[in-house]
Amino acid sequence: MSPSLVTAVSMHHYAVAMLYSLAAKGGRLADEQSALLHRIVPDQLVLASG
Repeated sequence: MSPSLVTAVSMHHYAVAMLYSLAAKGGRLADEQSALLHRIVPDQLVLASG
């Protein structure tokens, strides 16, 4: 596995975990952010926080 792929996957997991932790507390995310969060798996999206 290449170092850049490891970095991208790590950033993706960090970004998604952060969004999920914010979503657990009602009203912390905008409607657009919640919609994006619910599209990650079905639309096979990759997020990064860079």
